[in-house]
Amino acid sequence: MTFGSMFSGVGGADLGLIRAGMTPLWHCEWDRQASDVLRFHHPEIVNFGDVQTFPSSTVEVPDLVWWSPPCQDLSVAGKRAGLAGARSGMFYAAAKHVGILA
Repeated sequence: MTFGSMFSGVGGADLGLIRAGMTPLWHCEWDRQASDVLRFHHPEIVNFGDVQTFPSSTVEVPDLVWWSPPCQDLSVAGKRAGLAGARSGMFYAAAKHVGILA
């Protein structure tokens, strides 16, 4: 089975999927430092960067899309902007791409 990873971070969840026998096709992580970690551990896997510019209509469609969008705006410790917040609202951008991939 294959997977694509959105909001990949440093690839912790990706590592679990790899250890479970899955093959990563691509990452989508915009943070420079997290992207550096991904590139160090997985130089052969393309990182498409920002989920808002992810080219979903041209990438290989995986069996599974793993994603964990930012949750700062959902936290009770934060401003509680919910999915209308700038960070947590990235959920909608990713959902649009998953719909295209499906």
